Amino acid sequence: MALDLPFVALIDTSVFALRLGHKPTDPNAAACVDFCDRMARSGSRRLFVAAPTITEVTRYKGKEVPLVPGISVVAFDERAATLLGMKLPALALAEWRDDLPARTVACLKYDALIVGCALRIPNCAFVSMDKGQLALATRVGLAAHHPSDYFTPPGTTSPQPGQLLLP
Repeated sequence: MALDLPFVALIDTSVFALRLGHKPTDPNAAACVDFCDRMARSGSRRLFVAAPTITEVTRYKGKEVPLVPGISVVAFDERAATLLGMKLPALALAEWRDDLPARTVACLKYDALIVGCALRIPNCAFVSMDKGQLALATRVGLAAHHPSDYFTPPGTTSPQPGQLLLP
């Protein structure tokens, strides 16, 4: 059963790139697009992407990232830096890095900056397909989920609260 959409969420680069259509054949593309579109269409929910994600996506395609209605960019600012430093001191970062030996230092830094942006948004859920980023987000106290956790595939029916499905 799919989770209810969060009221506030930040998507990482893996989700944002699929929302932009960069890998339409990826098996997770439908869940990413569905999550982003439902969050963006809802009048009571807010969806963010971190400024460092914009850098990563721009570097991937080599051109400016288009604006996406309903998705706001959040900066890595003094508040994000302070919260990240308090939640992820050097020793904790080293432990996390040791758990992910295949990651480069540059990737680890971007991952941390993106999670720092989520920390500065009150009650923010972190949505990613990257197991390492999900682990980092959880480590610093964020609710962290894969976009498929919120996905009900087309053609399936989920009961609404108080609704019975009859055969």
